Amino acid sequence: MISDEIKAQRQKMKGKGFKAQMDYFWTYYKVPFLILILVIIVAIYVIHYYATKKDEVFGLTFLNIEHTSTDDTETKMREDLVKDLNQLFSLKSSQTVDVDNSRYQTPGSGFGSTDLATQSAILASMSAGTCDVTIMDAWNYEKYMSGGAYLDLRDVLSDEELKALSGKIYYADRDAIGNEDEDYSGDNMGKGEEDIPKEEAESQETLSTYQLPDPSTMKDPVPVGILVNDSSYLSQYHAYDKSAAILGVCNKTKNKKRDAQFIRFIMGND
Repeated sequence: MISDEIKAQRQKMKGKGFKAQMDYFWTYYKVPFLILILVIIVAIYVIHYYATKKDEVFGLTFLNIEHTSTDDTETKMREDLVKDLNQLFSLKSSQTVDVDNSRYQTPGSGFGSTDLATQSAILASMSAGTCDVTIMDAWNYEKYMSGGAYLDLRDVLSDEELKALSGKIYYADRDAIGNEDEDYSGDNMGKGEEDIPKEEAESQETLSTYQLPDPSTMKDPVPVGILVNDSSYLSQYHAYDKSAAILGVCNKTKNKKRDAQFIRFIMGND
């Protein structure tokens, strides 16, 4: 039997030197020893992960910011925003915000695998409620908005605050936006619109010629977005110098009070 063999080997090892003892240990206990080490490593990792993991209380996603990696501003913008928003919301040491400013989705109908991956990630975060606010180039914003991604801003801001943003509010006819009371999947995004090439889509969102939709032409205008290009905070990072950029509050946001704080902050009113 194996136990008898081990006992016999132990008898032989009596009085042997350290090297012989180690050889014996490695021969008979190598596998359980390595398993024990692996279990300890995994346990340490799990304990460390949950001990240091912070609760993300606000999620902010940017799409198609214009600066490139050579500008060396993408990382700085994200780090500055995390620091400033942690301070703005007076968060505890166990809390933080998530800022994603690295995503790109092609305007127009040129939709590749990278665009699909980007859209899927954004839709998933919206549906899960981990994305509270987005800021996007106007073309892509309108696509997400048509799928019912965003709240009526009257549920977030006061009448006085909306009035102060006059001329910057993006209105959409209620019939043209999705039902925000339903689970958001993005199934209605862009339905009924013609496919157009990237160049034409980009020309339609060019800041120098872009015009916000006119609410006076709508049956039931709903304020669903804010033009943010004159935000001094975003301008310092050259985030959207060429294309019109629209802010929207996601319909499954966790905290409308923080959303309002962020809007006042990014528009220079807080």
